[in-house]
Amino acid sequence: MNEKISLEKKIENMKKTTEFILALDESFTIPNGWKTKELLLHLWSWDDEFVKICQFKMKDSLDQCKFEFQSMEMEYSEWNDYVLDKMKDVSFNEAKEKFKDTRYKIIDLFEELIKLPETVEDEKSFYRTDRILDLWQHDKQHLEAGGAKIEF
Repeated sequence: MNEKISLEKKIENMKKTTEFILALDESFTIPNGWKTKELLLHLWSWDDEFVKICQFKMKDSLDQCKFEFQSMEMEYSEWNDYVLDKMKDVSFNEAKEKFKDTRYKIIDLFEELIKLPETVEDEKSFYRTDRILDLWQHDKQHLEAGGAKIEF
């Protein structure tokens, strides 16, 4: 059964995954070999992209919005590797702070975004508010791949 989750519940779920992620120790590993540091940097990089999307959406200027991987003319999987390589010298604590700062910023933006009327008509568009707020699912998938379980 595919139950529709309210926007408020999606934000609540994101807060729960965030708390869980911030409590991970450095040894947590997901099947692709990433330790917590790489996971934090990966999630931070996507959070940072979603900050931009939210800001464009709130200004009603999504037509000017591109993900960085699109601007760089890369596949998103290549971009993921590029970001991790670029940030390889960042310490675990620095990665955690980057993630934490950007994550709290995106949660604040999400809370503002859900107050606005939907401006994207295409129900399958990635730029619809309900699809943007599915970012917590991305977190959950990585955590579950590493054997972690979060109850919602």
